[in-house]
Amino acid sequence: CRASPPIPVAGKSAGYLGLTSYALSRASSPESDSVLDVIDANDPLGSPRRAQCGKLQPAVLIDLDPELEVFNPAAAAPQPGLAEALSALRAAGITVMWTSALQVEQAEKVAAALARTGLDPSKTDRLLLLKGPGDRKQARRLSAARNWCVVAMAGDRRGDFDEAFDYLRDPDTKIPADALFGDGWFITPPPLP
Repeated sequence: CRASPPIPVAGKSAGYLGLTSYALSRASSPESDSVLDVIDANDPLGSPRRAQCGKLQPAVLIDLDPELEVFNPAAAAPQPGLAEALSALRAAGITVMWTSALQVEQAEKVAAALARTGLDPSKTDRLLLLKGPGDRKQARRLSAARNWCVVAMAGDRRGDFDEAFDYLRDPDTKIPADALFGDGWFITPPPLP
């Protein structure tokens, strides 16, 4: 069991502080469970189900896309304190993954933007980008769940956590999975606005 490095707090949004604290506390726990693929597509109004991680490497997943837009790799300034928080996560052995609706052909531009802004200076993080027409961010997230234990996720809207939220007739309807906000799911400002 690794000792958790101190969590940098100066200038960080409450959402990223919550994500960082939560991920560091869960990653070293033998009872870690995943916050990916918790909504049953056949019963979206049922209780969310978390899967035990077993020996899978802990990870956090951060959505790059602001609201319903697609991430712009030319974005220049990251959220204050986020680079330090990500460094603390990596030091604790937590993989950082980034997701976007950009196509995989844009991977080098995304990696360059993350390196240039200090969010992934060594270009070691994982990118979950779309692989072609008909691909969805949900499919990329589910694919990641086979190889990593995603203990925490960040996004700026509910649909960043599960596409089931995008299909609610009333987008403000609360469903049982909303209980995960603050408990593995964290609403945060876009990392590179």
